[in-house]
Amino acid sequence: REWVIDFPARDPREEFADWLLAPENAYFARAFVNRTWGWLFGSGIIDPPDDMPVARSGWRKFTDALTFADVYEPEVRMDATLKALEKIFRDSGCDIKQLFRVIMNSDAYQADWRAAAGMESGKSAKYFASYPVRRMEAEVIIDMIAKITGRYEKYSSVIPEPFTFLPSKYQAVKIADGSITSTTLDNFGRPPRDSGKWEERNNKITVSQRQYLMNSGKLYSGLSTFAQRVARSYIRDRRNGDRRRVDYIYLMMLSRKATNKEYKIITNYHRKLKDRKARGRVWIDLIWAIANGTEFLYYH
Repeated sequence: REWVIDFPARDPREEFADWLLAPENAYFARAFVNRTWGWLFGSGIIDPPDDMPVARSGWRKFTDALTFADVYEPEVRMDATLKALEKIFRDSGCDIKQLFRVIMNSDAYQADWRAAAGMESGKSAKYFASYPVRRMEAEVIIDMIAKITGRYEKYSSVIPEPFTFLPSKYQAVKIADGSITSTTLDNFGRPPRDSGKWEERNNKITVSQRQYLMNSGKLYSGLSTFAQRVARSYIRDRRNGDRRRVDYIYLMMLSRKATNKEYKIITNYHRKLKDRKARGRVWIDLIWAIANGTEFLYYH
């Protein structure tokens, strides 16, 4: 398609936006929905999300007149899901909140992480019959640690320009400029945003990330401050104080209370520590163990 733009009376970006959101543009809604799905699940219905075919091929060649038997074929069901979400997105006027609401209320998003009955774990995750376990994004991990420790990262840009330094306690998820970053964000795979490619972000756990979580003096200092705050809490509650401390740690770090089995393990460990000074270490040890655990770092 060709355009004649009356510039400066008409902003070229407005012309482009009108074409992008036009109902006859069959590519935008499909690509946006698939990428949103990929953001929420770790992989797109068509994966990788950057590899969207212009024309459907293979299993994507199907008709709108699906038979009752067809909907039990995983590939057909997945493409039908994508088509349905496309329609919802278009009909809502490209309402992103509505799209998120529909996906997050779906059985796929709320599925257990364990493989669905009668399916191999690989196929169960591939066809979204179970929720795929994946590592959280760099920004989410850094903000989570900052919230727990009360110590926030300092962000700056390698590009010399005004307003390079962000204010203190600034959330990493709100950083709009790809050039503004920190060493920790880079370590956990935040993309430089040189392009819009999905593959720029690395959400896989690495050796350097493990070393940071296990050996960083800065992180340990922050977690120790949190442990001291926990130790001072419920000081007068001698009967239930320890249980409430444990539940507080679990709620802050994992958004749930400790199970009875977990609390028993912590209690037994506490009792094995030799003296009062050693027993005071139980809270930082517990916090440190959780921070290095899978449940703390992964969506599940």
